[in-house]
Amino acid sequence: MRKLIPISQLTPEMVDGLRSVVKSRLLAEAAKKGYAADDLVVADLLPNADLGIAALGGAFDYWYTAALTADTSSPYVSHKLDDDEWVAIYGIAINDANPSTRKVKCSVGTAIVLVDWQLEEIMCDMIPIGVSEEYALWLAGDTVTVDLLPQVTKAAGDHIVLVGLICQPKGKRITK
Repeated sequence: MRKLIPISQLTPEMVDGLRSVVKSRLLAEAAKKGYAADDLVVADLLPNADLGIAALGGAFDYWYTAALTADTSSPYVSHKLDDDEWVAIYGIAINDANPSTRKVKCSVGTAIVLVDWQLEEIMCDMIPIGVSEEYALWLAGDTVTVDLLPQVTKAAGDHIVLVGLICQPKGKRITK
């Protein structure tokens, strides 16, 4: 599996190119189910609206984990996609002054591991954001599962952003 590349080592064109590849793949998967590109929208992932993350006990679109226990896998996302949704995660951003999370694992349900990323290298960078050409892709009807592995117990949780896109019919969340 490829590792996350710190975004500071990439040009803006390289990051835009990766995003374009991911977007094209999502649209191609939707086309396999008969959807025309003009009837779809591809947008940045939102934590609650798209993945069901209930940050801080509420239905808000904040990227925030629940309390973390040292060396114990912690579920971050477990969300079944509708039959007209496709999701890809191609990076991680850490917006936390003292994060505990050291590893992120993305799977289809509990069986198929798509990516297993160590975060320590991007945490050493001045800009703690990493992306990878080897991205996690979930097809319509799949269960998006993301687990975190923290190093220390942290009652307040971490602010871990999943950098990705969702493809869905226009009007479902975005109307234009």
